[in-house]
Amino acid sequence: MKALAFGAAAGSLWSSYRSMSSSAAAVQAKAAAPPSPFSTTDFTSFPLVNVYDESHDTKVLRFALPAADALLNLPVASCISLRYVDSDGKDVVRPYTPISKVDQQGYFEILIKKYKDSKMGNHLHSLKIGQTIDIKGPWVKIPLKANQYKTIGMIAGGTGIAPMFQVAREILRTPKNTTEISLIYANRRKEDVLLGNELNELTELYPLFSPYFVLSKPPSDWMSFSGMS
Repeated sequence: MKALAFGAAAGSLWSSYRSMSSSAAAVQAKAAAPPSPFSTTDFTSFPLVNVYDESHDTKVLRFALPAADALLNLPVASCISLRYVDSDGKDVVRPYTPISKVDQQGYFEILIKKYKDSKMGNHLHSLKIGQTIDIKGPWVKIPLKANQYKTIGMIAGGTGIAPMFQVAREILRTPKNTTEISLIYANRRKEDVLLGNELNELTELYPLFSPYFVLSKPPSDWMSFSGMS
């Protein structure tokens, strides 16, 4: 009985020690983590520093972080809220997923498609270098851990590729990753495909990544898949 009692006491002490050690480690990790450039309570303005065309109706906008050595420090998978005030004095707020690496320094990029009736999309496409956009977040959608799943299947269309790209790249570049990722990416025409070069680069770098490009209106020389209505 004494041995059992001692064992129980030792187990209790060990559990308490592990709990305190885990708590201390968590506090240290939190203290060591780089601060986020964003706030979940207040909007902060970020200046536009570069713009380039991704397709005939889609641009990639690059916004500067507060300092050249500042880290994006963006959880995956997460999005941020963008805001501007329209001509009627009303806030226009929309969520977007940055396509930059989580440890990107100095800036972050957002994929923006221009739709006819999209107030935010049209506003962002009209921004000039040096102008700002208000941002709040990030909002974590699905917390991910290394090798959390054996396989992941993704389906995306149009700019819906942004969150899929964010997740796929971060998982694949994780050291000792064993998760296989398959992506079905659908568009109407070849010129509508976004981040094609980046997706092909992931394919070349990581054998565990398999993208399948699908077009509903493929050209005659299209070598991949076709379908959809």
